[in-house]
Amino acid sequence: MSGNRRSRLDASSHHAIDESSIRYDGWRIVAVCFVVATFGWAFGFYGQSVYLAELHRQHGWSASLISTATTFFYLFGALLVIFVAETIKKFGPRNCLLAGTVAMAAAIVLMGQVDAPWQLYLADIALSFGWAGTSLAMISTTLGLWFDQKRGMAISLALNGASFGGVAGVPLLVMAIGQFGFSRALMLAGAVMVVLVIPIVLIFVGPPPLRLSGGPSSTGDAPSSSLIRARAFRDIGFLSVSTAFALVLFAQVGFIVHLIAFLDPVIGRSGAAVAIAMLTAMAVVGRVLFSTVIDRLNHGGE
Repeated sequence: MSGNRRSRLDASSHHAIDESSIRYDGWRIVAVCFVVATFGWAFGFYGQSVYLAELHRQHGWSASLISTATTFFYLFGALLVIFVAETIKKFGPRNCLLAGTVAMAAAIVLMGQVDAPWQLYLADIALSFGWAGTSLAMISTTLGLWFDQKRGMAISLALNGASFGGVAGVPLLVMAIGQFGFSRALMLAGAVMVVLVIPIVLIFVGPPPLRLSGGPSSTGDAPSSSLIRARAFRDIGFLSVSTAFALVLFAQVGFIVHLIAFLDPVIGRSGAAVAIAMLTAMAVVGRVLFSTVIDRLNHGGE
C-alpha cells in the first residue's frame, strides 16, 4: 500500500511541473539545444555556401555540379528526418544528440578531404546523418519531451542557435579557412564541435520527465509511427502546409547556398560572410519576437 501511495505522490509531483519557472530543468535542455543548433546550422545549413565557394575555387568544379550534391544532401536528409522521432523513442535524446554531433563532426572533416565529385556525395551522405541529428526535427522532438505549455517558446529560443550559427559560425569558418586552408579548417571545426558539444550533452541531458497529458498508460493506445506517416501523406491539410514550407525553403536554400560564391568577386570572401551574418541576424529578431506570442496562438485551428 505504501508503495502505491508513493507512486501516486511521484506522479502528482510530475503533474505539478511549472514550465515557466527558471529553475525547471527543461530550460537547461533549451540551452543544450541552442548549442547543438549553432553547430548544426553553421556546418549543415549555412556551411553549404562556404563549401560550394571553396570547392569551386580549389577544383574548378561548376556551381551546378556542387549544388546538385547539395540538393542530394537535403533530399537524403529529409528522408532521414522522418525517422528521428522513432530513433529518439528507442535510444533516448542523449544518445541521439551524441550520435548527431559525432556524425556532423565526421562529415565536415570528410568534406575537407574531397577531391573528386563522387567523394562529395559520400561526404553529403554523412552530413545528412549529422543534419538529421542536430537540426529542427531532433531539437523540436527533444524539447517536446520536456515542454508542454511552453513548448513553442522553448523551441523558438533553442532555434536562435541556428541563426547564431550563421551570424558567428560562417564568418569564423571563413576566417579559419583563410588562416589554415580548407581541409585543416574543417578538421579544426570538427574537433571544436566534438570537444564543446559532447560534454555539454553528457552533463545536462538526462531522462525526460514523465509527460502529463495522457499518462504513461495512454502510450499503448497511441498509433504507431508508420501509421502516423501513412495518415499524414493522405491528409490534404498536412500536404498543403508541407508544400508551402517546402517552397519557402526551396527559395531560401537556393539563395543562401550560392550567396558567398556570388558575392565573393564583388565584395570579397570576408564581406560575403558578413552578408550571411546580417541575413541570419534578422532571423534572430523575428524568432525572439514570435516566441513571445506563439504559445498564445491556437495551433489546432479550432
